[in-house]
Amino acid sequence: MIKQLLIGIVCSAAVLTFGILIGHFGINKSSNSAPSWVKDVTKDVDESFIKKFLSEVDNIQIQENLRELTKVPHMATTAGDEQTVQFMLKRWQDPETGLDQAWREEYMVYLSFPDPENPNKVTVVSPSETVLYAAREKEKSYTPDQDDPEVVQPYAAYSPAGHPK
Repeated sequence: MIKQLLIGIVCSAAVLTFGILIGHFGINKSSNSAPSWVKDVTKDVDESFIKKFLSEVDNIQIQENLRELTKVPHMATTAGDEQTVQFMLKRWQDPETGLDQAWREEYMVYLSFPDPENPNKVTVVSPSETVLYAAREKEKSYTPDQDDPEVVQPYAAYSPAGHPK
């Protein structure tokens, strides 16, 4: 019995050693074994490209674009959203500075909108029905443009009314 066990252990060790040797000598270790795309991904970025890109970025224009895009509230399907779409289409279709092609694509999606007559109210209550926390129903305004009646106040989209436990 012990003799069979020892023979089994020696044979297992021999098979393991043979497998390790095959793996060691059978795998090509040349640097050309990686696919060609790996070299393209891992090569250093051309510094002149980065400098050229940064020299053409106009931070004043970015600021103006941001100011224009955030001038009015633009929740989906509102008048502000339509203004934003038209502004971007005009910009992208400009033959001098725009894209090769730009078009408007419409999708039918299910959207959840707040009900101005019945706004969401989120409160945390204790088991004895004491209100522990009540979330603000209206955001605090920090600038006059935030008082625009079209600004959408926070709401729990896609959330049914109820009293979770």
